[in-house]
Amino acid sequence: MKDPRPARSRRREFGLALGVAFAGALGALPLGVAPGMEAGPDPVALLVWLSVRAVGAGWLCGALGVPLSSYALAAPGAWMVALALAGAASERDLPAPLWAALAWTGLFAAGHGLGRLAPRSPVAGAGLCVLAAGLLVALPGRGSLAREPWPPEAARLLLELSPATLLCESAGIDWMRHPSVYAPAGTDRFQRAPYRGRLAGPAVLLLGCLLSAGAAAVDRSRTLAAREGSSPR
Repeated sequence: MKDPRPARSRRREFGLALGVAFAGALGALPLGVAPGMEAGPDPVALLVWLSVRAVGAGWLCGALGVPLSSYALAAPGAWMVALALAGAASERDLPAPLWAALAWTGLFAAGHGLGRLAPRSPVAGAGLCVLAAGLLVALPGRGSLAREPWPPEAARLLLELSPATLLCESAGIDWMRHPSVYAPAGTDRFQRAPYRGRLAGPAVLLLGCLLSAGAAAVDRSRTLAAREGSSPR
């Protein structure tokens, strides 16, 4: 009789990847309207949503043992479909959606590697990743809570660190002068050069995959050492 455990494991991994993909695709729904965002499905809103969740989603899959080379990549792949559907339902066209897709896949892969290195805390780690990314996305808009905007250098640095900046500029959006950025920040004078998608997207994907591969090697070495230590001499 064939051992059913591998099949159950594959179904579990597929179900987890499907759930992560669905959670990311929710950003294509008209959940709310920010300055400069459309009332219906908006590809820019989806990019911001994914920028907050990509690393955390990767962490969850990595910590729960979903291999990046199999079902895990179904999540960023499904987000490409969600972006295409949001774009079809919107009057807003993204100049270069492919580069943004490469960038969020790289963020996902980086999170996957980090989660594989810390498998004992899948939900907590993923939640912290989402919280950290959300703060990085929100911090450039400090001007909406204070009387004065950030100083130019601080505003530039915060925009550089924001994952929303990475994805939106990789897609060809003039993110520094998008109303959802300059209206809350109180200025559009950020004094920085935007990310160039054809360079940033592949670079982030490469770095994310390298981090994931390195984490996989460390995890295999750690597992092998644990087996050798527990084997009878």
